[in-house]
Amino acid sequence: MARFYETDWTWVVLAVCWFSLSAIDLWRRRGAGAVLLDLGGSLDRWFYLLLGGAIAANGLVNIIYVHGTRWSSWSVVLVVLGVGIGAIAWGTKRIQLREAGIWRGGRLIRWDKIEGYEISASPALHVKTQGMSMRYCCNVPPPLRSKG
Repeated sequence: MARFYETDWTWVVLAVCWFSLSAIDLWRRRGAGAVLLDLGGSLDRWFYLLLGGAIAANGLVNIIYVHGTRWSSWSVVLVVLGVGIGAIAWGTKRIQLREAGIWRGGRLIRWDKIEGYEISASPALHVKTQGMSMRYCCNVPPPLRSKG
């Protein structure tokens, strides 16, 4: 009897999940409206871009060597590509003030939920919502930083 992770369909489902998460992220970005102010990406974005690029490159190299073998090899390669593309998508997330609210890492905080926000000198964006306060480290351009 095959283990759960050894079946072909398990790998196909994992690949579909990773590609779906990347597609949903792109769709949600479009629904947030036009960008009013871009505060740059998070400080750890290069890690995710490099990691995703390495994983995706590994998947592409495996495609070259896998052709002609059984389906399960292809399904594992699809998972590897999906994880790589997902990490690249995570690395391209930015902190932005948009028409619909503040966009950060796949999440939109709508303006009606925000009580206030401040761009500090640290540089960081401080957001106060109903019942919660958040701080996002980002590459705030010097002219936008508060004196403090």
